[in-house]
Amino acid sequence: MNETRKRGPRDIDVLVGQNIRTLRNLNGMSQTSLGEKLGITFQQVQKYEKGANRVSASSLYEMAKIFAVGVEAFFQGADDPKASASSPIPALSSQAFKLGVAYDNNRNGAFKKAVTSLLSTLGSEPADSEAA
Repeated sequence: MNETRKRGPRDIDVLVGQNIRTLRNLNGMSQTSLGEKLGITFQQVQKYEKGANRVSASSLYEMAKIFAVGVEAFFQGADDPKASASSPIPALSSQAFKLGVAYDNNRNGAFKKAVTSLLSTLGSEPADSEAA
């Protein structure tokens, strides 16, 4: 009997989508602006990023030109057994991603230490601090 594959994204499609999202965020680009550059809707970009729709070779090529990377950048992590769709790296909000990029780009060690300390302190505060 013929074996049928269940419908749904394949691991490589999810990985490519995650890499598209990462590159888009690194370039400070919205899904809408990327879609406009590609001549597609932001909904289609969303589907690419979720791995729900496969990205054509021509679209990957166009995105590589937009992001100024090689096409292989979209497959980064494909050879890493730890990078599988069954245990994806948690997606960050665009604000959290921008914060992380700004933190990484800052070369002032005292600033980084202060930010880390502040976030650790705020993270350990009890939710009901209004009782004080």
